[in-house]
Amino acid sequence: MDYNLELAEPKITDSSSADGPWYTFSWTALPVEGTTYEIEVSRNKDFKPAIKHETRQVSLEVQFLEGGSHFWKVIAKNNSERNPSASGSFTVPPLSESQQKGEGE
Repeated sequence: MDYNLELAEPKITDSSSADGPWYTFSWTALPVEGTTYEIEVSRNKDFKPAIKHETRQVSLEVQFLEGGSHFWKVIAKNNSERNPSASGSFTVPPLSESQQKGEGE
């Protein structure tokens, strides 16, 4: 069964971290018990390579270690069904000199 996963704009939750900013990703839940969500984030539109995170929640906090354009999508999984969202994009600002050195601000 197909459901429409809606992505919310990623939000910066901590930009002062010594290693880079933290972003919160969120999306709509599917009305199917036992659904897990796979979040893929990549520097490339084709998601190759991609960093993948799996959760049962409808949000996830991720830290970025490099600035620039990124793409993301969510795949809802339940039993053998996979229901992907459309992809979204966002830009991580360049890291400060102290963040690049891991010193914090």
